[in-house]
Amino acid sequence: SDLGATHGYGLESCTSAAKQNVVERSREKLSLAYSMAGHLFVIKGDLKKLACDAWALPTDDGGHVTAYFADAVGLEAAGWVPQRLEPGWVTKPFELDERIWLLNIGGFADTPAKQYADRAVKFVRQAASKLGSRNKHSRSKPLVAVNVVGSGEGGHGDEKGSIFRELVPALSAVVAEEKVECDVVLVAWNEGAYSAAQRVRRELLEGHPGAGWDELDENALATATRLAGEARRNRLVLFLGAGISASAGLPGWVGLLEALANDVGLDETQLQRLKAFDIRDQAEILSTWSAAKGEDLNAKVAKLLNGEGRYSLAHGLLASLSVAESVTTNFDQLFESACTAWDGAQLSVLPYQSASAGSPWLLKLHGSVHARDSITLTRTDYRNLTERYGALLGLVQALLFTRHMLFVGYSLSDEDFHEVVRQVRFARAGSTESQGEKFGTVVTLFDNPLLEILWPDMEITPVKAENEKPTPADLAEAGRRFEIFLDRLCLEAADLDRHLLDPAYKEMLDGSELELRAALDELQKRIGSVAASPTKEKIEELLRGFGTRAETT
Repeated sequence: SDLGATHGYGLESCTSAAKQNVVERSREKLSLAYSMAGHLFVIKGDLKKLACDAWALPTDDGGHVTAYFADAVGLEAAGWVPQRLEPGWVTKPFELDERIWLLNIGGFADTPAKQYADRAVKFVRQAASKLGSRNKHSRSKPLVAVNVVGSGEGGHGDEKGSIFRELVPALSAVVAEEKVECDVVLVAWNEGAYSAAQRVRRELLEGHPGAGWDELDENALATATRLAGEARRNRLVLFLGAGISASAGLPGWVGLLEALANDVGLDETQLQRLKAFDIRDQAEILSTWSAAKGEDLNAKVAKLLNGEGRYSLAHGLLASLSVAESVTTNFDQLFESACTAWDGAQLSVLPYQSASAGSPWLLKLHGSVHARDSITLTRTDYRNLTERYGALLGLVQALLFTRHMLFVGYSLSDEDFHEVVRQVRFARAGSTESQGEKFGTVVTLFDNPLLEILWPDMEITPVKAENEKPTPADLAEAGRRFEIFLDRLCLEAADLDRHLLDPAYKEMLDGSELELRAALDELQKRIGSVAASPTKEKIEELLRGFGTRAETT
């Protein structure tokens, strides 16, 4: 933000030409600096619920916390943090929770937008310095989170556009600094904020499409672009496996069974004998032993998969795609938490709830920890799966016919899924139009040419080169590249117009957009006196999609 800073002003005081100059200079810096120490991610969500290593809690000089953040610092209502703060402080760790950093943003209407960005950058630098390479979630870099500081009760609630014009370029630049060895995620609380943040990112990267994405090869970038097109056409459906929840610290199949075996009390010899069996048979044996002790294996599963209740960055990125239909074999509820974490978000979970018109839904094929009897874990459970949930498997087959399915964190090794795909292949065998058409895309951590032989009807996209014996460090780096891939997908799929009619973002609009905004404003006023009808409802829904929630009646 050099241009505004030179004259002592933030971008809110600059002309449109000056703003364009700032964007151009920011692009130049980004293209030079993205060797990249870190990466800036953007998601919709709740800062308090994200699994990260440090996050900034906005406050003021005296340490006053709003009602929304009160519970994070042990308060029942808005108040002052239980910590002594010396005059002139900017950011410091909260003494009762090492993940939380207090961030003094001032919070006055005349506070320059640049000050918010500068203080967010100071938090990132100090948190990164303290964390070093340490992180709690097996990532190759620590993850630091910040919200759109100053855009709520912080003083610029009516002029959010200026905040985004300063904050996004500043965070994009700080992650490129050599000494800042962390990734940063900007967490937007609603659709309008997410749209505005992604719009500024797109402007920064125009003309430099590779800047900040050098971890991804051309194939991965092309796949992200293709999938973003499917998402914009409402044809993309997600299929989530256990690998997604592993990034939040939850165990995968093998780790879950080992934890259950330890809980049952197996010695080392018994454990080695158990591992010789198929994983479904291992679960069957453990279930039998647990029942003999009067214990419920599914209750133990629910406890182990609860974790800290915080969803991962990968969950947040996938939820930010806002696809209408998703499927998972996971028992945990982290994706549900991510999908409902921002203002106004809704999700129906099948088969426990009915799908609501206009609301996205998630199908849980193997049960859920909130309904323990539904968990599919043992050999017996799998034998009964078709009888108990045959209709659900049929729904997956319908999605394979009518949508493009994106598989993430899923190994494609589930016997029931093989049968589902086999039946779809048979059904499509006589169709000349469907020959060569792919069911979906599988994003893998490492290249494995044998997958293409086994799944010729899937697009296979690895984010890292083939590695037969990856080390924990290799896995961590591949997982981070996968997150960067999802971030690129989200950036290209994002709706950049969700803030068009919100007065707080008016400063962000160019001339043609201001004309469109004026026309839509006039339309909104005119239909106010029109009698209720299905046509009026459609127009009101259209207007809400551009960022207005005002009633027109």
